[in-house]
Amino acid sequence: MDKYLHAMGVLKLRAYEIFKRHFGEKDAETIIEYCESKTGDNRPKINALITKSDLANTKSEIIKWMFALFLLDFLLLLGLYFKK
Repeated sequence: MDKYLHAMGVLKLRAYEIFKRHFGEKDAETIIEYCESKTGDNRPKINALITKSDLANTKSEIIKWMFALFLLDFLLLLGLYFKK
């Protein structure tokens, strides 16, 4: 039973404690196992981890776009200034 409690999430543990108070330990385990079998594992799956090279590529892309937008803003303000 102890290994079963370590694998539970907080919500499952609280539900287990409530069921245990009302139905007993064995029936509470059975109810929780039944609920787990019906709901499945709803945690999001991590298919790929972000690497340092991904972060470096993203950082360089952000810097490139910031420079391009800064240059366009400067040209826009320069055009509005000389339009007068």
